[in-house]
Amino acid sequence: MKSINKDRQNSIDYVIEKSAPVITEILGKLVENKWTELTSHQNTIKRLKRKGDRTRAKEVMLLFDQISRAEVEKDSSSISSMLQKSDQLIREGIVGSDDMVSSNFLHRGSQVANCVGRIVQRETREPLATGFMVSPNLLMTNNHVLPDAMEAERCAVQFDYLVYHSGKPIEINEFRLQPERFFMTGGEDFDYTLVAVESMNSKGQDLTSFGQISLIEDTGKATKGERLNIIHHPQGKPQQATFRKNLMITHDESLIRIFYMTDTQSGSSGSPMLNDQWELVALHYASTEITDKEQKKLFLQHMYDNHPEMVSEFNKEVRVNVGMRISAIVNHINTMKEGRSITDQALIEELLQAGSTTSNELKVKPYRQRALVSQDTTSLPFSGAPVNLNINIGNTSYGGPSTSTYPMGADVSSDSIANRKDGDDMKLELFNKKLNSQKSVFKALLFLEKARNTAYLPEESEIMVNKKSYYGDIIQKVDDNALSEKQCYETLQDLLSGSLQLATRFPDMEIDLESLFDRISLDTLVEESNLSYARARAHLYTWVDLQEDRMLKGVYTQAIIAPEQLMLKDLIQALDLDVPLPGRFSNNQYLNCEHIVPKSLFNHDHLGVSDLHHLITAEGGTNNYRSNRPYRDLGNSGQEGPDSLPIYMEVGGKRTDKFFEPKNNKGLVARATLYFIVAHKHKLSKQHYDANAIKTLISWSKNQPPTPYERHRNEAIFDIQGNRNPFIDFPEWVDKVDFLPGVK
Repeated sequence: MKSINKDRQNSIDYVIEKSAPVITEILGKLVENKWTELTSHQNTIKRLKRKGDRTRAKEVMLLFDQISRAEVEKDSSSISSMLQKSDQLIREGIVGSDDMVSSNFLHRGSQVANCVGRIVQRETREPLATGFMVSPNLLMTNNHVLPDAMEAERCAVQFDYLVYHSGKPIEINEFRLQPERFFMTGGEDFDYTLVAVESMNSKGQDLTSFGQISLIEDTGKATKGERLNIIHHPQGKPQQATFRKNLMITHDESLIRIFYMTDTQSGSSGSPMLNDQWELVALHYASTEITDKEQKKLFLQHMYDNHPEMVSEFNKEVRVNVGMRISAIVNHINTMKEGRSITDQALIEELLQAGSTTSNELKVKPYRQRALVSQDTTSLPFSGAPVNLNINIGNTSYGGPSTSTYPMGADVSSDSIANRKDGDDMKLELFNKKLNSQKSVFKALLFLEKARNTAYLPEESEIMVNKKSYYGDIIQKVDDNALSEKQCYETLQDLLSGSLQLATRFPDMEIDLESLFDRISLDTLVEESNLSYARARAHLYTWVDLQEDRMLKGVYTQAIIAPEQLMLKDLIQALDLDVPLPGRFSNNQYLNCEHIVPKSLFNHDHLGVSDLHHLITAEGGTNNYRSNRPYRDLGNSGQEGPDSLPIYMEVGGKRTDKFFEPKNNKGLVARATLYFIVAHKHKLSKQHYDANAIKTLISWSKNQPPTPYERHRNEAIFDIQGNRNPFIDFPEWVDKVDFLPGVK
């Protein structure tokens, strides 16, 4: 889970500590039921009106007027009586006379829950935080969760990650974040981020069906002593709701933050903090434990006034939470919109317009019909048996697939499916979409058996022939220093980029995919499109990245795994099959595909994403720990990690806010990066790969010569992709190339 860094936590602790006398004073007044002393009369009346309790607001206003006259007349006995009555009216109006609320409270809460999702890292599925829709296109979370567009691009939001009343999980609806379409952040001062979300996911689910929670600029949506509610994914768990156990205390001097206390709350960064009308009050972003015994006692006395036995539980954890006030965030958004593109401004206006109304009606669509994940055992086609998939749509389960389809782009939402008589057609369309993206993995499982019986490296004489046929007279020119460093770069760049042909298919096999699915007419399956990365991964796991013992090993942590396990995980998750996975898979410790040059640094260029020379197997936790940081020598600085690895794994490296230094295979990642700079000219920027960075890469390359594993990769990729890494074939060439012309 993402959390704020130590410096920001320290600053929050300081602000809370500075506010401690005010917090203690307010808690004392709440225990004594002195509600009239908590805030101004005008704010109290305004809050009661906003809650729709105009009758009580009028009564309180009349009492305040009578108290003012009594103070002039110095009628202390009347003042005391009227204060007690007004305190009672305010408490009942703000909190309620007891714990009972209208059943509509739950209905509206369920609508809000639709808008709240879990933010995950797309490649590892590591849960990061909570986020929620605030317009038809934009999601809000914390800046410390998504500090920049590069980080956001690596993430997705998952709606419906919860458990149904029967105990079965509900089918998750995942949507990719699209920071290239819109990204705005309030930085550390306001700790919010707004990012666009794809309008329709791979399942055909429409984003707008999840609704939105409006950003209302008005102040007064909560007052001191009021109970608040939070819907969140604490520690990445299925969606949780904490109702009316969050006590609004006060705001800081800047009026940017509010403080609220609770007796139980886990890390829930990016969650919406809402009042009883389900209006958005604050964006939750941090908390700290209260150790002051007096504050804890006062809090428990107030929260459990009908259960005095709770007051003695001082070992019960009490936390002060901090949220960014939505009114302050809206003001900041208004200052940020100037100078942005017309498209950006349109999205901002759409966002602000949704919250401009004084109505507190939720901007949600009717409650959606959800699909339960099947609990039936599903047989996998590893032994040549037909595929038997159970796909649940709405509450209807369909068995074996038929041969007809709906056209691409057809409405595949659960609402539309529920009204169809012929579910088989739609079922096959959904099956096709999932299966189509994994055809290469099916073939890879079959191809792997052949790979295990293939020589790991060709004979040295064959390797020499491959080199001479590929480089031709370039070898002699470089060795004779007949080319300048810049000419050497341009010559190699023409060769590498011109010969790069992404993998299109696996070699012919004795058993083909079609024979495994004799119950399915594959004539209806659309041809794979733009799936070179899926094919590249399949090649990677079955041959390119195998060690001499035919196992896969994480580039950073040296974690070992059988390739069949990795592909099985990919297959199960991609097809949404309900097959339980071992803990090493579910907790993101399994190996996955790492881009040695992070995708966000070259804007996901199609060729770069699928170029096998810089794709490598990595342990998932360390892949995420590195994130999109370029490599650097960090010396004595940096933090080692990740700290979540099992005890049998060594740490993968260390990082700072900007850079990452791997513990292992520095020479390998350096040569792969230098290759990328040559093969993909002007795809990387000098901001990330300046002269010092290139100097570091050259040094790493020279200090760790190519291993047999790296040479095997080079030969395998040459067979598949048609080009070679010259710095594996000729390690000394790193000193003969000027790499700077390759970055812009």
